[in-house]
Amino acid sequence: MRRVLRSGLRAFKILDWQEIQPEETCKEFQDEFSAIDFLRGFMHDHFNMMTLRDILAERFGRTNLSGLNDHKVIEQLARQLNFGYIRIVPFVVSPLVLQTWAAVEEAA
Repeated sequence: MRRVLRSGLRAFKILDWQEIQPEETCKEFQDEFSAIDFLRGFMHDHFNMMTLRDILAERFGRTNLSGLNDHKVIEQLARQLNFGYIRIVPFVVSPLVLQTWAAVEEAA
């Protein structure tokens, strides 16, 4: 599972705990509430919320998440972050990657 959340020039890879490479520095959360606060920053972006729903579906093997609102999706993923089952790795996005993302969004 390798997914990307993005916010302006900042992006975050979301990885399963087994996928972490030694050179990658994970974002640390003190508790579940700090993870919820971080994830809420992506709540008003449809693309990011669909990414979070995909991650949740992969983690739990659920295909139908229509019964869960955005707040519930974030709460479930915050628990996964708090327990260390998934990790977030921040990275800086290059201008070339931004152009690629813009082209993909225009095509969709």
